[in-house]
Amino acid sequence: ANGIDCTLESVTAGLVVRDRRDMTRQDSPLIVPKGAIEIDTSEIGIPELIARMVEECDKFLVAA
Repeated sequence: ANGIDCTLESVTAGLVVRDRRDMTRQDSPLIVPKGAIEIDTSEIGIPELIARMVEECDKFLVAA
């Protein structure tokens, strides 16, 4: 992309390093907030993701 020669493995390794650094930094570490909804998108497409997000929003609105 954009003339940069890279592999999926190198991009993935870079993301792992970045996430580890962000989660362990002293100031404002990257954390999942209490009560956050996590959706694993590794095995679903965009339509399924949107459906799941709408489902979660509906649950929140009914509970409110």
